[in-house]
Amino acid sequence: MSGSTGVWPRFTSAWQRRRKESEGRRNGTMANKKTRVGSVTEEPERQRREKAEEERRRRNKEAKVDYASAYVQEWRNKLIRKRVECNLKEMDRDQRMAALKEQDEIECRIQMQAVSHQIAMEQESKRRREEARKEEMKKTVLENFNVTEYLPELEEIRLKKLEKKEKEILTKQEEARQQRWQKEKEQRDKYEKKEKKDERKEDKRKDKWQKKEEEIRKKEEKERQQRIKRRTERQQKKDEKREKAVSKMVTKELKKEDERLKEEEERRRKQEREEQKREKKKKQQELKTFEREKKKWMEQCEKDQKEKKKQRKKEEKERRLNNRKAEKKREKYEVTAQDVWAERRLKTVETGAADLSPFICEFSADANPSPAEETVTWWKPKLWFRTNVVRIHPV
Repeated sequence: MSGSTGVWPRFTSAWQRRRKESEGRRNGTMANKKTRVGSVTEEPERQRREKAEEERRRRNKEAKVDYASAYVQEWRNKLIRKRVECNLKEMDRDQRMAALKEQDEIECRIQMQAVSHQIAMEQESKRRREEARKEEMKKTVLENFNVTEYLPELEEIRLKKLEKKEKEILTKQEEARQQRWQKEKEQRDKYEKKEKKDERKEDKRKDKWQKKEEEIRKKEEKERQQRIKRRTERQQKKDEKREKAVSKMVTKELKKEDERLKEEEERRRKQEREEQKREKKKKQQELKTFEREKKKWMEQCEKDQKEKKKQRKKEEKERRLNNRKAEKKREKYEVTAQDVWAERRLKTVETGAADLSPFICEFSADANPSPAEETVTWWKPKLWFRTNVVRIHPV
């Protein structure tokens, strides 16, 4: 390839393509010029067009899929919002506020998704337009950059054509940019207008819901006050009824208690009367017994007095007899005081019935008696006792 100046070698010029086509017709690979479908020079261009068409179909399909998924998501969110609105009637105030908040979040999310989808679609369309523009420029450059145009005599013409073509391309690009900018501005204004309209609708809807909430709240408050009033009245009636029943029951119980106390008082009085009767009877019985015992003791005392009197008479008689005997004995021989003492002491020891009254001076209860005292044991029926006797000889 004489005359080449570094242009892409895989692309051929027009005269080389025509020469290969003529060689193919001569060799029999191509029947004529009209049927050049399977030619060597046409195959890369056809493959490139098919690839570009396939890429365009794929992008359109992806865009349709994205749009469809966004459409499905939007309708799903609409259904969710509709279900939330239906459920608002069965909720209380806090649940309704939470549902409204959730609904606002869902709507904000839908709007943000729509904005994001719109931005993504605009970026994708911009990228496609940029690629199409690059392909168009590349194609134009390939069509105009031929080997023949690199000849020295055609250099100025080629440069002028290139400058003209570049100016036309830049003009078209600027016009397309201006159109895109104008279209984007219109879409942006339209979107902002729609956003403001939606905001106004949303504000109206919120005001409406707030009014409804206020009405519902007032209605609920009124119903609550009425319920409280009815409940208070019912409670008052119940309390009055209960108080009446309690007072009636208390009166009944008091009557029962009074009757019981009366019965107990009557029973107590009856028991007291019976007890008094028994006591009186017992006292009378005791008095009778005492009278009998008294009579018996009086008789016994009289009997004892008679016996004592008889015994004293007997003892007096014996004493006089003994005195007479002693007088007779003293007349016979002299009796000393020692003899009297010995006789009385002997009589005391043997019988315990001697009269020692002249010799008993005092009774001492001291634990240690004096040496002048003598301990004498007295014997009586059923009685043994010891006493201290002071021994004093009579003069």
